[in-house]
Amino acid sequence: MESILPACTKPDVETGAPFRAQAIIANPPAYGQSHVAEALGVPLHILFTVPWTPTNEFPLPIAHLPKSPGNRVSYVLVDLLIWWMLRDLINDLRTSKLRLPPIPYLSMYCGSLYHVPTGYMWSRHVLPKPKDWGPLVDVVGYCFLNEGSKYQPPEALVNWMKKGLKPIYTGFGSMVRLLKLFLIY
Repeated sequence: MESILPACTKPDVETGAPFRAQAIIANPPAYGQSHVAEALGVPLHILFTVPWTPTNEFPLPIAHLPKSPGNRVSYVLVDLLIWWMLRDLINDLRTSKLRLPPIPYLSMYCGSLYHVPTGYMWSRHVLPKPKDWGPLVDVVGYCFLNEGSKYQPPEALVNWMKKGLKPIYTGFGSMVRLLKLFLIY
């Protein structure tokens, strides 16, 4: 959350060229994006690979709940739990760095981004757009790097990879299981 404001306002680290974001593109768990966008007066757009917009069709994936009539409620409950956990940090960011008023603790704010244009990056053939998502939410398909890229890794990296065994990558993704431990149980 602390890195969003500098990422939108600090000079380029390599060139020193001044920078100020004209829009913010973020994912929902960034948690400071809407506040920074509000303070800077710039539009916010959400892009994500995990459904985060409430729907009756399935529960929020990090909630690890079976499909049920309460699918939509899973989004609200997780949103509320996250708000309760982060509200002090969010209000500190708002008041000390962004010069915005705090959000009252007992508000139903919950950090929701339901009013923000949102694009989900998966194929509509894998998971179609739920019928109850409005016009601000869309399934936009997968994103790929330019496959014609001319990237050449540094020679030292190539030489290191040629030595010995092939490297192994271990990724932690979004650490959904860890979130489950802290947010749901």
